[in-house]
Amino acid sequence: MHYLMIVLLSVAPEWDLTTSLSFVYGASAASDGGVWCASSGGVFHFSAEQGTGETFLCPDQLPVPDCLDVLEDSSGRLWFATGGGGLVMYDGDQWNTYSSFEGIPGEGTVTSLLENSGEIWVGCRGGIAHGDQRGFTP
Repeated sequence: MHYLMIVLLSVAPEWDLTTSLSFVYGASAASDGGVWCASSGGVFHFSAEQGTGETFLCPDQLPVPDCLDVLEDSSGRLWFATGGGGLVMYDGDQWNTYSSFEGIPGEGTVTSLLENSGEIWVGCRGGIAHGDQRGFTP
């Protein structure tokens, strides 16, 4: 993990204290062989093959800077668990935010993500929910 952090920091020199990789909460494999990192400053994707990185930050893509987990599902959609902004999904074209209105329990803090048999499972401060891009069931 330390080696990964050194590599990530070396390709993201434009980040400052407000968008810092100092606190990486979760990391997951990307379909391109890279890695997704959820951090206190947003989400960072590192492609070892290309030697480049890509960021998803607040307010352009994420509703809050604090991202606790990230998941690339089997359909290539990206799911972001945020610390107060609900669950965010990016399908390559559109950004969608899921909150209690779409079945995410609690006040918007989503802590963990998992895919099982095509369904996204969401752990949050209000409990657990499962579903897909159409909505969730607590």
